[in-house]
Amino acid sequence: MQVIRQAGTASDVVRMFEASQPDPTLMDLRLPDRSGVEAIREIRAMSPKARIIVLTDFDVSSAKPVSVAVERFDFYAQDTWRVNSRFTLNYGARLDHIAWWYDKNGNISVFNAASYDPKTPASTYSGMQTHTTHPAIPISGAKPLSFQFAPSAGFAINQSRRPW
Repeated sequence: MQVIRQAGTASDVVRMFEASQPDPTLMDLRLPDRSGVEAIREIRAMSPKARIIVLTDFDVSSAKPVSVAVERFDFYAQDTWRVNSRFTLNYGARLDHIAWWYDKNGNISVFNAASYDPKTPASTYSGMQTHTTHPAIPISGAKPLSFQFAPSAGFAINQSRRPW
């Protein structure tokens, strides 16, 4: 991965994306002029298939996840609570939403062992079938997993007598 450009504001991000179309774009949600979510919406209006990775941090534990209209949405929040000088708790939560994946042209391939011929050259892809060639093969490769929630917890103990 190579850093092409670096922006400090949401306006700069949108302008630079339009000029260079990077893939992927690394985005922060907290920008000085406006929200990174607004910038993502502008980028998606220009380029609906833009791949955007959001990395951000919050000053408070009660930060609310922000939903952006995308095919996949992941949110992970983590916090740390120092109980005392020797014991620290870590806790977090992950929320994933994965939509249907499909190929609108019906070109998702599946392997059918019954139609495989080992004598044919590998370049013929013997045994591979698509919705186009066999309509019984579904156009979608997988059902959506809907929302998945995964809490996480951990702790750290300082065994020495010195504080962290």
